Amino acid sequence: MIHVTLDQDWAPDWATEAALDRILSAGLSATLFVTHASRGLDGWRGRSGLELGVHPNFLPGSTQGATIDEVLDHVRALVPDARGVRAHGLVRGTHLLEAYGRRGYTYDASDLIDGQDGLAVLPRWSGVARVPIFWEDDVHLHYGRTASWAAVPPGRSGVRVVNFHPVLLALNARDLAGYRALKASLLRQNLSLRGAPEAAFAPFRHAGPDGVAAVLEGLLTWLASHPGEQGGTLGALVAETAP
Repeated sequence: MIHVTLDQDWAPDWATEAALDRILSAGLSATLFVTHASRGLDGWRGRSGLELGVHPNFLPGSTQGATIDEVLDHVRALVPDARGVRAHGLVRGTHLLEAYGRRGYTYDASDLIDGQDGLAVLPRWSGVARVPIFWEDDVHLHYGRTASWAAVPPGRSGVRVVNFHPVLLALNARDLAGYRALKASLLRQNLSLRGAPEAAFAPFRHAGPDGVAAVLEGLLTWLASHPGEQGGTLGALVAETAP
């Protein structure tokens, strides 16, 4: 089964909304890991087929807090009923799993095990299940692979969680250079990423048939012809695999 996820990563609302609309309108479920308060957040709560998790940033300079507890307090306020966590930068560790368990989270989806067959939800020694990621858009680009669904490693068994970023979808990025150029341009204009209008993205959007948006379209086309491979939200997956 393929399970679609998104890391908000401080994307502007219009980019996140466009990504969600495309996935949900295709009849798929999705799990969105939220980084920040936004006008769109209230509208996303309760959307059919959509689960909201949290995306804490424990890296140095985080705007979410200076300690684990401060960061987790911040994201808990964004999505009080979230069941799942995926740390920004895919930061992992025993201390984090224990902190998640104390706060009642039921799964952590921060393990990237790229392109491996036969993946499964890992046991809950901490009370928190670990959900592996099968494929992630920025890592695919990091490898220099062609940005098409056909170039995604063809896992044939097990849990296949795929992860997209709304900013890379909005750019239809074929590499990471356009994303870096966008960030530099926004800095020169004193604009934040989450406040950037669509017009600010336009000069950096790849118009060709290959790109992250094309990967998503290829995935949607493939799933339309393989409906038995369509998975649900990560919360539902973890509930199904609970002992």
